[in-house]
Amino acid sequence: MKKGVSFSDILIHIARQYEENNHKYTKEIISQMSLIKNEQLLPSKLNRDDILIASWAWKKVSVDSTVKFEPIRLLNEVYKCPSKTIRHLGNILNLIRYSIMDSQIKKVTSNSQNRVVRMDIEKDMLLETEVFFTKEFIQGLLCGKKNAMKSLSGYGNNKEFMDDWFAYVSAAQEVAWTRFRVGLGEMLAEELYCMARAWQTIVKRMSRTRRVFPLLQLTNQYHLDHREQIVIMNLLKDELEGETSKVEDIKRVISQNRYEMLKNQAYFEDSSKLVTNAIIESESVAGFKSPTEIRLCSDIISKLMDERSIDPKNQIKEMLKGNDIFSYQEPEQEFANLILEKEKKDILLNGINQYQNNITDTLINWGIYDSKQAGNNSGLLVLLYGPPGTGKTYCAHAIAHYLEKPLLTTDISKLLSCWVGESEQNVRRLFSTYEKIHKRIKNSPVLLLNEADQFLTKRGEANRSVDRMYNQMQNLFLEAFENFKGILVCTTNLRDNLDPAFSRRFHLKLEFPLPKFEEREKLWKLHLPDTIPGVAEIDINSLAKRYELSGGQISVVVKNAATESAGRPIKERVLVQGDLEKYCILEMETTFGCDKKKYGFIN
Repeated sequence: MKKGVSFSDILIHIARQYEENNHKYTKEIISQMSLIKNEQLLPSKLNRDDILIASWAWKKVSVDSTVKFEPIRLLNEVYKCPSKTIRHLGNILNLIRYSIMDSQIKKVTSNSQNRVVRMDIEKDMLLETEVFFTKEFIQGLLCGKKNAMKSLSGYGNNKEFMDDWFAYVSAAQEVAWTRFRVGLGEMLAEELYCMARAWQTIVKRMSRTRRVFPLLQLTNQYHLDHREQIVIMNLLKDELEGETSKVEDIKRVISQNRYEMLKNQAYFEDSSKLVTNAIIESESVAGFKSPTEIRLCSDIISKLMDERSIDPKNQIKEMLKGNDIFSYQEPEQEFANLILEKEKKDILLNGINQYQNNITDTLINWGIYDSKQAGNNSGLLVLLYGPPGTGKTYCAHAIAHYLEKPLLTTDISKLLSCWVGESEQNVRRLFSTYEKIHKRIKNSPVLLLNEADQFLTKRGEANRSVDRMYNQMQNLFLEAFENFKGILVCTTNLRDNLDPAFSRRFHLKLEFPLPKFEEREKLWKLHLPDTIPGVAEIDINSLAKRYELSGGQISVVVKNAATESAGRPIKERVLVQGDLEKYCILEMETTFGCDKKKYGFIN
């Protein structure tokens, strides 16, 4: 292309040459059209007549300031022949398909399966509409860009992608408002057109984008359809704008009529992909099962807005934001250091490994479990009971460490509330939150309920409101245990205080008795590291024989004796046998809830 000659100049020149040559092609016109294609100023698939019509229309824009054209009149001017006029309507369709021209009327359709809106135009529709150049084409042409109809670039980042999706959702909301509340046909057609244009923009830009953004990752991971995508983006838009999302409003956005609204309720039920995969969560009005308000789960919001992948630890913490029920821990206690009778330790290890290997399907084949549980790990519920300090909590941490899982702990003080109904709501929140984490995180955490007798106390007569509250809480725990997926560990010093109904809910119930001599000897060695001066001279065998202490008590004795030793003058800072014996006697005499214990050499 000659220097100083623009794309606009070439189009105008083609139209003038054609007019001056009695509406016939010349070698010069054909040469100019080839130049346009060679310079990639127009799509290579456009034929001579497509380019000629575009050139003629552009000349009228430049010379006569005409911006809209009746297709029949435009073609009559170009070809001066009625038979050719009708035949060349297809060329205008080509220009529309390549986004060089557009029309005021289009047939807006949607796929009933995935709710994708698209625009089509047919020859007969050109008889009752006007056509005009698209903004993208005009901008590209005036800026001298190559392939002007491709002025829409691919997405450079997730924000651009989100912005176009928000525009699409906004258009869909306007369509829903008009369709279900106003019902004006002309207005609906116009808004459907805007919605379809917004979707076309996303499709075109994504076709030029190689990156996979979080929404698409989520879609691929859970095999979401177009309606589910709209639900997610609608909820995200509402969240960012501080709006409450109502199920009825969102059903209107993804439905074309009231029958579809009824059918699309399934997208928000407990069995839906969005709920079972913990993408959305809902709230229901008391007494009604169907949800009335919904929102995106907090970690999904973070995922959609940030292209960076979130590691499981931060993902769990994100899901726990604003939740004061749980404490998050990463256990350091190793299973190998758990001091317990070998038989019980083997039973515990066997149960953990069975859970890890997910033997549910085998047990279904044997008739142990219902076939509905196929493909689902039924969970592992463990009860550890025994006197204080015997290693129950340590064991829970060791289980989590062995499985390389984090630990979520809670206690009764975080659930009880002075407000009516809130304690029960906290129990629901406890298990619903854990369920979401279990669904989302591949290596989900272990849940620990310490001092479970306070949670699972025996039910009695509901004469007082507080009794009714506790009974209701027990019922909620029973239901949650029945459906629990994951690993739950409960510890208690008072097994007899637990409601008998919970007994069959636990897969393993292990007693942690006071340690025997051999175990006490191991515990003393565990709690007396070589880094303490004087440890090599300590008679551990004697301490284990003389004092019947639990692991927790031995830990207290060592800490007290070491503290006293560390407070002496530097030359005397050595732990001696007498230090440990002194605090052993003190511990045995002052332990709460126990009779005075005998101590001395055991024959």
